[in-house]
Amino acid sequence: MKTNGKRRLPIIIGGFEAQSIAIELEKMKPSRPLTHDLFKNFATTFGIDITEVVIYKFCRRHIFCKIGLF
Repeated sequence: MKTNGKRRLPIIIGGFEAQSIAIELEKMKPSRPLTHDLFKNFATTFGIDITEVVIYKFCRRHIFCKIGLF
């Protein structure tokens, strides 16, 4: 197990998540803002940067994390 340096955790996403990623990559505008778009706009408006994401729990098919903000 790697203990130092950058690590990656592959995750499997569903169709809706894949569609959201494709919309962003293709610079398309959805008919309404999605939840993560609202959070992104909030963070940008108030000058908040995400510094880290810490995964602290796996439970069934859910990942729980804490988002570090600066």
